[in-house]
Amino acid sequence: MVAYNPPVEVTFFEQVGYGKVTLPISLHQTGQIFFGGRYYSADLLKPRPVELKVGTFVLVFGERGFALVVEKDEAVSGEGQG
Repeated sequence: MVAYNPPVEVTFFEQVGYGKVTLPISLHQTGQIFFGGRYYSADLLKPRPVELKVGTFVLVFGERGFALVVEKDEAVSGEGQG
């Protein structure tokens, strides 16, 4: 018998924050971001076949389980700048 693990819901923050990827994040790989002066595990907010590379600026929306959930900040041009 296979154990069923229900999906963990996202707890959204009152305000969106900004972070920077320090370990790559992809659909099947939890990465790491620098956010608010600390390092956190991070996952994609929506399941999409993308990879957020080191140096990419991200929007931090909330948390799911033990990881923050993020999306690429489209307003910032280029990866790894800044």
